[in-house]
Amino acid sequence: MKIQYAKPLKSCLYQFFDKLKRYLGSAGKIMGLFAALFSFSYTMKKLSILLILFSISFGLTAQQLNLLPPIPEPATNPHLASAFNGVKTGNTTFLNSFAEAEEILLAALAYLHPSSPYKNQQAVLDRIVFFLDIILSGWDNGSMALNDMQFCFQANVSYLMLKQHAPSAIPAARKEIWESGIRKNIAAILKAKPDMYDKHIVGSIWLNGDVRLVLGVYFGGIALNDPVSTEKARIVLEDVMPRTLLGDGGTHYVGYANESPSYHGEATIRPFAWYYIFTGSQKVRDFISATDKYIPLVNIPVGEGFREWSTSPAWKPYYNRVSLKPEALAKAYLSGDPFNYEIGKGSQLLFQVFLYRSGLNGIVLPDNYMLYDKNSLGPRGRYGNWGVVGTLRDPSIPGPELTEERYLNMDGNNTFVGTFTLNASASSATYPLNAALQGTAPQLKYATGAETDWSRGNKWAYLTGKDRKDAISRTKAVYGMTTSYYISKKRFAELPWIARQQWVVTPDRVIGMCEAEATSTNSVYGFAHRIQLVSGRRNASGTRKVLSTSDFSQFGYGDLRLKIHEKTYQGKVDTFYHGVMNDALDKFSVMIELHDIQSNNDQQVSYPAGSKRYVILESTNKDRPYASDVVKLSLPAGLSGFEFMEGSVRKVRLIHNISSAPISLATHTMTSSFSKVRLIRSWNDSGTDIINVNNGTAFLPTIQIPAHGHLLVISSNQPDDFLEGYDSYEDVFRKESTSLITLSEIPLSNFISVYDGKLQLENNNKHQHLLFTAHTPDGRLLKKLNIDFSGSRPSIELKYQGPLIVTLATLQNKIISSGKLIL
Repeated sequence: MKIQYAKPLKSCLYQFFDKLKRYLGSAGKIMGLFAALFSFSYTMKKLSILLILFSISFGLTAQQLNLLPPIPEPATNPHLASAFNGVKTGNTTFLNSFAEAEEILLAALAYLHPSSPYKNQQAVLDRIVFFLDIILSGWDNGSMALNDMQFCFQANVSYLMLKQHAPSAIPAARKEIWESGIRKNIAAILKAKPDMYDKHIVGSIWLNGDVRLVLGVYFGGIALNDPVSTEKARIVLEDVMPRTLLGDGGTHYVGYANESPSYHGEATIRPFAWYYIFTGSQKVRDFISATDKYIPLVNIPVGEGFREWSTSPAWKPYYNRVSLKPEALAKAYLSGDPFNYEIGKGSQLLFQVFLYRSGLNGIVLPDNYMLYDKNSLGPRGRYGNWGVVGTLRDPSIPGPELTEERYLNMDGNNTFVGTFTLNASASSATYPLNAALQGTAPQLKYATGAETDWSRGNKWAYLTGKDRKDAISRTKAVYGMTTSYYISKKRFAELPWIARQQWVVTPDRVIGMCEAEATSTNSVYGFAHRIQLVSGRRNASGTRKVLSTSDFSQFGYGDLRLKIHEKTYQGKVDTFYHGVMNDALDKFSVMIELHDIQSNNDQQVSYPAGSKRYVILESTNKDRPYASDVVKLSLPAGLSGFEFMEGSVRKVRLIHNISSAPISLATHTMTSSFSKVRLIRSWNDSGTDIINVNNGTAFLPTIQIPAHGHLLVISSNQPDDFLEGYDSYEDVFRKESTSLITLSEIPLSNFISVYDGKLQLENNNKHQHLLFTAHTPDGRLLKKLNIDFSGSRPSIELKYQGPLIVTLATLQNKIISSGKLIL
């Protein structure tokens, strides 16, 4: 039975509850009090239901809200002077833009906040009313789209501000219409996402869009005195969406795909920050703080800052200039993180004024490192103006962080590796990208005509499908990655072709073998391997580069270098310019397609089951030589692999079990000019299995490789190649100063101490002169000095953060001490 009541009763009940809450102190006590009413008459039961709804509304919303939050440390708050500036008073043009959504909230706070110099100014109110009438009335009459994230949060919370703090400012003739619009929009939003609002399935979330819609439901529900909708939204915001958190501070984007840098900041973190500012939710504050690692990981501080896009979802290779500075500073204010403070300091946006925290100091971001990124589940390396990345994040599964029944959403990956090279001379106002390998994969044409989607395909299929078989092996500097998957169109629509990729990522290159095989006889309109290179975007970023080649096996693209070492695609090599985000006028990207002999004619070709093609390719930059002695290994059935030489640094071999059963790899040999060989197993990469090389040959023991696992074999004289484990974010982005690992008989700590980021040398061995050298783990020389101890104690500043190898030797090159130092 529907409970009806007159408006005067409703008004009295509000007053009654307001006094009762002040008396009892919590909604929980109110709930307990009115539970007793159920033992009374039927009439009293109806009343108790009504009262409980009111108690939920007040206990879960109004009690927590502070829509005009205080300004912390106002005397020294650097954001306060300009916080409320920017309302375009007198403007009656509506552009339907995201910038206008931000202006609505700005105008509401500028008009109402006690610290605002524009408080109670009619022109500011006119601007609010102008926006709200277009949007809220538009939701009511159908001129504005329902269930649209653009204005949902800002319009609803701004209306609630007026209703709570200046109700007379709401035009009497519009109030009912506006609230009707809010009600219709909330109903549309809730109806569209029952899997998120009712079933709480994380895989159903489109985080950066849904968070703004959920905020609209939350604040709109409070404005309408709708505790059911409000509570649904609160649960999603505080309990469901935080479950999108990934291992190193990223979040899911859509479904189980990992974050895109373009959306992490303004579209995801900022709405959560506003919710925390208005509600004080500790759960949401903890969630924002838990994302601390993401921005330092993806932000390369060269020029105006660079983010790589190969590890983003396939359809979001933005290569744009979106800044993450404001959100980095907000995270620093909430958690005290020095890396986020270093990135974000100096930025000025409205929401920062409510989060300000004095006394923070920044730490310069490290350089010259390789680490395991738990967001992309692959290696991330940065070496000055050169970088390498890999990803094994599978968008078709919820793990490893999340456990729930799989919810397929959007699409698979279009690459497992990427590289980028930056312009060293880039200024703070210059986009630093020189050129990037955006991605590479085998592809099949399933429909005739020209391609129109270069990220996930409308004619060509090259995405990963469901139930991939991935494996990774990790060391301090070298990673192995292998995968098997069904080649897929959008939405995980699989073709009867299986692809296998085997990659090695080192500080100097990504190099790998990619193969495609027909699992049954079928016909396609094209069969090729794609390689996508990017130098930026028209009207967005970068400077267009021109692809150069002499024989279609080696390519130059800006400072990027690409080599095809071996291939069985014997058709045309096609190259053409295009827009990475499908802009028909954009020619800032280039595609290289290695076609099969019958491909590239748009004619249907039948391939028997078992048809295979492969390519071995490498990406590096102009300052690094290509790998040498690159060969496909001859291995027993069910195994596949390759090996190569990295100059005088190391020799690497990768052996992949491409079958669904364990395979025993018999005793075999590896020739090497280095002194040792290390075996790293993808199924247990935490150990060190080291074998000596005798007379140029190492004998490798019999090893059983599990289904879809791989064996990474490294031979070198590099100390780091034989250290156990691998580096994580915490190992590289260190907040403490140093640690020392001795590699020689005499401890390095006898000679070196660290003070204020500088190396202080002590002459404890009574030598007047010593030769000091510092190398990165991959062998790059950082500093070489002849140290004279006859004067004061020498002090060396390296301007470097990360691991390095330090050696002290006599001038006759006799090593006195050597060790690993982490700055």
